[in-house]
Amino acid sequence: MFKGNYILLFLKTNKERIENMKKGFSLLMILCVAWIVASCNNDMQSYVEMLEAEQDAMERFMKENNFEVLEDYPADGIFQENQFYKLSNDVYLNVIDSGNGVHASEGERVFCRFRVQFFKSDTVTIDGFSNDYWYGPAIFQYTDLTQPYAYVSIASGSDATDFISNGLASGLMYVGDSSYVKLIVPFKESSQTFKSMGEPLYFSRVRYIFDR
Repeated sequence: MFKGNYILLFLKTNKERIENMKKGFSLLMILCVAWIVASCNNDMQSYVEMLEAEQDAMERFMKENNFEVLEDYPADGIFQENQFYKLSNDVYLNVIDSGNGVHASEGERVFCRFRVQFFKSDTVTIDGFSNDYWYGPAIFQYTDLTQPYAYVSIASGSDATDFISNGLASGLMYVGDSSYVKLIVPFKESSQTFKSMGEPLYFSRVRYIFDR
């Protein structure tokens, strides 16, 4: 009986490993396809041309989704579903839930899950809240992004490291622990991966959890 149970456990464990490998391969393939498409589109493009292409894509995307850009941050902190406020770093923020009132301090270790969409070169969506993907949360060390040359750093044990950037962390300038936001991140505020691709990202759902 013990031997039989051991064999079943072995088979189950290896099946889970295979499934995780498949999910990891799927994520890798999505990133590779997005990179190839963006690279083809960016061949011979200057930085200025990449910025212009991004601006056109963002305007089109926001129009298609009926997004409204607010001139001022809401006094009560409440956003309608389609409203965004443009931050000083050109990231667009929508607050879904501002969290529990505890704000990030310098060096705060933050666990972050997200759903992200490529909308300039493709329409691929990666959903970090879904069980269809194997990877864990992105983990980063927060720093005060209002300071010159500030940059969040990748923390040990993090997954999805290509997405960790000042842009992804920007919501923490206004929200705290256990919060949910939406973000539209221009490539200049993304990681080096997406800077080189000239690829803006739409995070339709981001959750921040502090490691306390």
